[in-house]
Amino acid sequence: MIKAIIFDFGGVVAEEKAEDFWKQACKKVNINYPDSLPSFEKLVPYISTGKISNEKFWQMMLKDLVIDDDAKKYENVLYEAYAEITKIRPEMMDLVELLKNNGYVTALLSDTDENVARYNKEHKRYDYFSPVILSSEVGIAKPDRRMYELMLRELSIPPTECVYTDDRERNLIPAKELGMKTILFESSEKLKKGLKKLGIKF
Repeated sequence: MIKAIIFDFGGVVAEEKAEDFWKQACKKVNINYPDSLPSFEKLVPYISTGKISNEKFWQMMLKDLVIDDDAKKYENVLYEAYAEITKIRPEMMDLVELLKNNGYVTALLSDTDENVARYNKEHKRYDYFSPVILSSEVGIAKPDRRMYELMLRELSIPPTECVYTDDRERNLIPAKELGMKTILFESSEKLKKGLKKLGIKF
């Protein structure tokens, strides 16, 4: 019997993905998005696990792009860019509430950086979930198997009684290997159908 539903955040509960908010950040500071994307993808694993600071991220980005500027000037760019484009799917929050009211544990497993995490905490977006595991706080990111094992330890629920949903197929693989049921997120309606197939009532 399923007892816990574990959600990804960006691309599932919220509409935007990391690439979307980087595109917005580029607009704010006149950086060419296509040219900067390889550097962004290279640096994301470091900033999303807290291995480099926000300032260090910008120092490395500006160096890659051969832009001679002070990284401190970009301190709030990522936070502001995320704030400008982030959008919660209301139907997903309704689903989370229904699941909680029916006695299911609703947990969150999210790759994020300090800027996104700060915004979401300030706006109480994580309050609907417990436990909440964020890559920027634990120093590891999906699809590292240890992140899923950490979630299972926090839940104290067998993996066979957990469902994990994510919009990236590669992030489902470790969950599946550990024994969790998995659902690739494509839309709220498809997720609901997938949950119902597993006997989850809401």
